[in-house]
Amino acid sequence: MSNDARMPDDYPSRYPAADAESLEINRLLRATNASVAEAFRRCLVAADFWGTTTRYHVLRNLEFADGELPQSELSRIMDVTSGNLSRLLDGLEADGLIARRANPQDRRFSFIMLTPAGQELCAGLMPAVGALANQMLEGFSSEEKATFLNLLARFKLNADTVYTKTPQQTPGA
Repeated sequence: MSNDARMPDDYPSRYPAADAESLEINRLLRATNASVAEAFRRCLVAADFWGTTTRYHVLRNLEFADGELPQSELSRIMDVTSGNLSRLLDGLEADGLIARRANPQDRRFSFIMLTPAGQELCAGLMPAVGALANQMLEGFSSEEKATFLNLLARFKLNADTVYTKTPQQTPGA
């Protein structure tokens, strides 16, 4: 069965403990995630960025840092290992989009910043990604967006804590 296939009508009769609406919501979220990822990829290509979405996220985090970030902080923000981030940074540095500056107090650590070429690329990328977000929510009222955001935050909290020993908490509580 493909990602876009609807849940079989006999699923609830075969697995009575499964809630049909919950299953359909999860299926649709997975399909939506794939659609959003593909739209995001097309957006980056249209903005003349041929790198990966992970490379985009490095650039985005540096753009909004308004200067430089310690490499360890960038690793934490992106939730990637220092080794994976180092490889990403090596490629971005080779492309002339970022620069590293050694920490004068501890040369084992470095600060990461956009180069002028990286800043110029971000000047085109950030508005394009903002326009994509607007297009994907076209036709939604402010109230619908607020409700959608609240529901997604609650869903994410559940997803983050399922099969863990972490107790669930209501967002904002």
